[in-house]
Amino acid sequence: MDRAEMTVRNMLDAVEAPLYDIGVLSERGMLPGLDNIPAAAVLERLPLLKYRNAHGSHIYIRPSGEHRFTVLDDLDWEFAQCPRPGHPTGVIGGANGQEWQEKM
Repeated sequence: MDRAEMTVRNMLDAVEAPLYDIGVLSERGMLPGLDNIPAAAVLERLPLLKYRNAHGSHIYIRPSGEHRFTVLDDLDWEFAQCPRPGHPTGVIGGANGQEWQEKM
């Protein structure tokens, strides 16, 4: 299991949403057909996501529909690595981290 797969699995386990939306944005626009899919389907699409990301696309994975989370993006690497209970964190790459915070 590589770092990308481990990060996605950790995020899916922590968020525990029934369905997810995947966004793949390139200079040609948004890739369609990646909304309202279960966690297993997100994992099946990891090779596509990694390929598209390596070729310049911006990628996001988020709970589908209304949910109780807010994402913080472009976090400092050291901040993103700090374990904080109830704050599932995923380091996406390089110095770019994201954290999902549960709304209170």
